[in-house]
Amino acid sequence: MSASIKSNDWQTVAVATVGAAVGGGASVTMFQFRSKKSDFLGEYLFVGGGIGLGGSLNSAVAPSPSDFVNRGRDLNYWCDLKVTKPFSGEDLSNSSGDITSAGVSAAYGYSVVFITAGIFDKLFSHQYIGGWGIGVGVSASTMKGIWVRLSTKNYY
Repeated sequence: MSASIKSNDWQTVAVATVGAAVGGGASVTMFQFRSKKSDFLGEYLFVGGGIGLGGSLNSAVAPSPSDFVNRGRDLNYWCDLKVTKPFSGEDLSNSSGDITSAGVSAAYGYSVVFITAGIFDKLFSHQYIGGWGIGVGVSASTMKGIWVRLSTKNYY
C-alpha cells in the first residue's frame, strides 16, 4: 500500500454527511476512496462552505428499490471515477474541491451528488456519485472546500 502511487482506477463511496444552509451554509461529508492499482483505501472528509437551502443528516448508502427485487444480488455502492489525470491518495489529501448536491430523505431517500477535486489542475471533475441512502433532510447546495485524509489502509 502506498498513498503516493498514482493511478487512474479510483472509486469512491459517500459514507455520511451533515449540512445545512439558508442562503449560506456548510457541510461535512465522509468518503472512502480506493484504488486497486495503488493497493490503497483511504477515508476522507470533505469540509466545505457555500450556498444552498435546507439541511440533511444522512448516515449510510442503502439498496435501491430494484435491489430489493433482485434480493440484494450484485450490490455495489462504489462509483468509478473518470479521472482527469492519474493521482495518488496524497494528491487528493488537502486538495480543494466542490460538491453540488440535492436530495430528499425521510428515513430513506435519494440524492443527486457531483464531486470535484482540484481547481485548475483537476484530479476529477463533476463526477456523479448520487444514489439511495438512509437519513433525513431536504436540501440543495453547492459547496467549495477541501478534501482532508483521515486514514489509509491496504485495499485488500
